[in-house]
Amino acid sequence: MSPAAASANFRYLIGHQGLSKREMHALHVEVTAMQDRLGISYKDAAHRLYMAKIEKLKVLNHAHKVHTDAREWADESLIELEDLINHIDHTTLERGEGPSKLP
Repeated sequence: MSPAAASANFRYLIGHQGLSKREMHALHVEVTAMQDRLGISYKDAAHRLYMAKIEKLKVLNHAHKVHTDAREWADESLIELEDLINHIDHTTLERGEGPSKLP
């Protein structure tokens, strides 16, 4: 597969205006290296590279989701803790057990 054909395939697969010549050349070099290293066709090497990049994106997306979920859980926990502290403070002040006034 020629670099121009590979470029058209990658443009179709990634769904935007396409890659720069430098990016396309870098991908071509990666595919060619994989082709030489594994003794497979250009098409198979390009497919393996594509699938590897897809898997990497899935891992990054999962990590982002986990981080977002953890952040939301922490925010909710802090809000609950603040509500609990406010309730305790309010109850303590009603009993007259609040902090003494500073002179």
